[in-house]
Amino acid sequence: MRDTYTHSSWNLAGLQNSQDDVIINLVMGSMFLVLPTFWLGAMTWAGVRVGVAVNGALGAELRWRRIVGGRLWG
Repeated sequence: MRDTYTHSSWNLAGLQNSQDDVIINLVMGSMFLVLPTFWLGAMTWAGVRVGVAVNGALGAELRWRRIVGGRLWG
């Protein structure tokens, strides 16, 4: 096998050089740090909203049962 290094040969497409390595490292860093943080934040927000909705539905049901129960036994 040849002993070659990617940056030692001329890239005809001109798509990869040392500056692109920095850009790719920044993009990869954001993929592993920023996107998971955004995802966890979005899931946390959705979970809180669902919890508030469920709490509101159960709270209304419990208030209704207290009113009806108070009329029946009171």
